[in-house]
Amino acid sequence: MIFFVCATASPFTKLPQIYQYDDFSLCRRRYTEFVYCVATAKLLPDETKRLWNVISLVTSNRRNFPRDKLERGLCLNDYHVGVIDDRRVESIVSAHLAGQIYTKYGLHISTEIDSCWKNTSMVQKTTFGEMVFVCISLFLIILTIYATWKEPAAATRGVLIESFAFQQNWHRFTKASGPDSLPFLEGLRAIGMLTILVVHSQLPMIRMPVKNP
Repeated sequence: MIFFVCATASPFTKLPQIYQYDDFSLCRRRYTEFVYCVATAKLLPDETKRLWNVISLVTSNRRNFPRDKLERGLCLNDYHVGVIDDRRVESIVSAHLAGQIYTKYGLHISTEIDSCWKNTSMVQKTTFGEMVFVCISLFLIILTIYATWKEPAAATRGVLIESFAFQQNWHRFTKASGPDSLPFLEGLRAIGMLTILVVHSQLPMIRMPVKNP
């Protein structure tokens, strides 16, 4: 019985890992002109290989991860000496992955580069959205300071001053509620909304595998 289980499970233990990445931080520290690429390797069918038949069987079940698509992250500087030209990136990735997969599993692949990073692409740039956010934030801060400073001396309080004056808003927050009001319902609504947000934000993490399949 033990022999049967081991013999049945042995092909599955040889399945290639779906995700495998070189250390990005180490690649960036080690090489000044680093090039790091993430590529997808599509296994080509070969029914003469037992491993491919097992992969095809596992992939046919929609509850399993597709085992015929492998994702690899490569620090190209580890596999190529010298300056890496953009025109040679695809050939370097394809040659390395094809040799690696065939040597280890005896299967041919077709590769597709998803994205690449270089030292020039890691430079922080201020986007238009960030500039708009900073401008709006500064405007609201200045408006709050102005309304708070202007309120005591204002003969007639306008909507702008009443909306942004710190004293007015603090008074509304600390004002005792009337006997017929039900402020605790607002608290329950806030707790319910917070619960919904937390649960939905954690659902992707719950559904992800706990280890590399």
